Amino acid sequence: MSDSWVTGSDRLEKAGLTQKDIKAIREGLEFGDGTVEKRLIRVKPYGSVASKIIK
Repeated sequence: MSDSWVTGSDRLEKAGLTQKDIKAIREGLEFGDGTVEKRLIRVKPYGSVASKIIK
């Protein structure tokens, strides 16, 4: 999940975020200041959840 994937194809706009939140995410990714964290969330067949931070 690259930064360009996150911000491409209007993904943030389609996610229903406010313009303020979209701007904050884009700026956080651009400056790499740690304010944005990308996570992969998987829900397993029996309901358990696994989360991994993607660098």
